[in-house]
Amino acid sequence: MLLSRSMQRAKSWDCENCENLKIHFDIFNCKTCYWASPENYTHVAMQTQRSLHVTWDGKNEVSEFDMFAKESNQASSTPQDFIKKIISDRYNKS
Repeated sequence: MLLSRSMQRAKSWDCENCENLKIHFDIFNCKTCYWASPENYTHVAMQTQRSLHVTWDGKNEVSEFDMFAKESNQASSTPQDFIKKIISDRYNKS
């Protein structure tokens, strides 16, 4: 699988520090990891995680992202935390 330089470094870090690699080396755990199968995974280096990489492309999308980033900043939040809050508010309605 082709990865950008930064994603390759993230993968290397996760794998080098993974309990499975250090202790168990169970190939099933590797096969169900995000780094082996990002479209169908159960964990990231034995940690319960989900990961999403989103790119805004083109003048219109970049403009929308800039507005979103400004709004998150006004809420004293990072864009990452702000989008998590939006999702949480949507799915955790009481």
